[in-house]
Amino acid sequence: SHSPHLHDLPLVNGGTLAFDEPIQSEETLPGTVPASDKAILASGPVRCVLFVAGEPGSAPGAIYRCARNADAARHAGFEARVLECAVVSYEDIRWADVMILWRVEYSGHVRIILDLAHQEGVTPIFDIDDLIFEPQYARVDLIDGIRSIGATEARIENFFTDIRRTLLRCDQAVSYTHLRAHETSAH
Repeated sequence: SHSPHLHDLPLVNGGTLAFDEPIQSEETLPGTVPASDKAILASGPVRCVLFVAGEPGSAPGAIYRCARNADAARHAGFEARVLECAVVSYEDIRWADVMILWRVEYSGHVRIILDLAHQEGVTPIFDIDDLIFEPQYARVDLIDGIRSIGATEARIENFFTDIRRTLLRCDQAVSYTHLRAHETSAH
């Protein structure tokens, strides 16, 4: 029986590590560990992956970015859980080897989650599915959704700022396109 490694984890969108090479690069050969995984694997084998959703679990994005990737992780031989951020407990953090946060706004609760993750040797990774960590893009002329959901630019700018704060406190980030990876690595 083969013990899974992080580079075996199939991402639904064929993701890209934001600070490294693409996950599916020619350097990812059987029996090798990509440079992007070395920091994670240095703390021991990855068996348990906790997906933390910053939106309700029934939201389409949470299903697509968390539930489907958790299913892919299970299919690859990992244990995986999906939890909404508000219910993540110390026991959940202790269970995990890696914690993947999607659209999680920074707060006191998130600070504690990240502090405990670092204390327990859990690697926090931020899943970036859009440029929502760039507050300057929170403008109605760029994002019609701000108007259509009845939000204000100020509220969305605060949301983007809090997403960015969480991103900057994670050890790594994963993105589904080279553009997102490039934009993220600038931070």
